[in-house]
Amino acid sequence: MSGSTPDRKISFFPLRPNLLGLAVGSDDSAAIDLQSDATRRRALEMPDAPVWISLPPALLKTGGDLPPGTRMFARTMEGADDVNIAMAPSGNRFEARLNVQCRSGQQAAALAAHLASITGMLRDMIAREHQTPNPSDLSGVLTSGSFNQVGTRVTGSWPLEKGFVEGLLGGG
Repeated sequence: MSGSTPDRKISFFPLRPNLLGLAVGSDDSAAIDLQSDATRRRALEMPDAPVWISLPPALLKTGGDLPPGTRMFARTMEGADDVNIAMAPSGNRFEARLNVQCRSGQQAAALAAHLASITGMLRDMIAREHQTPNPSDLSGVLTSGSFNQVGTRVTGSWPLEKGFVEGLLGGG
């Protein structure tokens, strides 16, 4: 089906018996490309969350359509094997969870350190402006991230306030 812009097509396909996949691309081949890689997709670790996305790491290289604050984070993951971002309820708020499979422990350690460094840099930039991160906007979300590395895997999380999620859903 057509996407929100003329150059975007949305394809749906069965990923598992109880799971429907969605692919977005410039033509109808996006879903075909994912289906042709069915063996890897079957082995893919599915997040335990109602909403998640598996991103091809090469897509993150430019960060083209991403909000400006997120591009620095995205570019650091371009050399990974798999990148998943999930969103799930966590108490009275939500939580965004990052799960990155790297090619080596060394790459994973460097990625975790770089993600933490970017988060600290954003906090410092906001503090220099004598501001505080607002949990209802992207500044509050990005500066609240925490990251861990175990072996070749990097995980991260960001608490998401209800106001932030409502803003996303409302197009804010």
